[in-house]
Amino acid sequence: MTLTFQRINKKQHNRQGFDCGLELVNKFLKESARKHMDAGVSQTWVAILEPAATADSLTPIAGYFTLTQSVVKREDLPAGVSAKKFPAYPLPVIKIAWLGVDQQHQGSGARLGESLLLEALDRAYKIVTYSDVGVAVVVDPLTPESDQFFQKYGFEPMALEFRSRHSLNLPMGTVKALVES
Repeated sequence: MTLTFQRINKKQHNRQGFDCGLELVNKFLKESARKHMDAGVSQTWVAILEPAATADSLTPIAGYFTLTQSVVKREDLPAGVSAKKFPAYPLPVIKIAWLGVDQQHQGSGARLGESLLLEALDRAYKIVTYSDVGVAVVVDPLTPESDQFFQKYGFEPMALEFRSRHSLNLPMGTVKALVES
């Protein structure tokens, strides 16, 4: 089977059939992803395993991620990052706002979560390369398991918190090394 990434399309993708086991992640995909894209707030890509669906049905979503722009304070950067090299005003970052793998594909050995993350990082890096603006990729893990997943790829805890969990930061230099390897 081949994995492809497509921008979410309500006429093509089966959003209602997606279930990653986390209601917040499911709800965003089903109710808000398309609206946020239309408003220019974020972009959502879905992972499709080919061959996917027949001509008369919507394509199942194996996983998805959403990217948006954000800012962080230099004081919120991970310990060990020299905040003095950055200005005192908010720093531009790319945020992985959502990332989820359908339960049918979790633990399957296909490493779909890793594929989604690497695709998200590649797109984030391209955005920063094109604009020449952005110091890191940040994410707000919702569970201890997702926290461990992101830290496995080099994300580091920040002083910033979201839903009683530390946000995580991956410097753009590390993103570059991951996507160019």
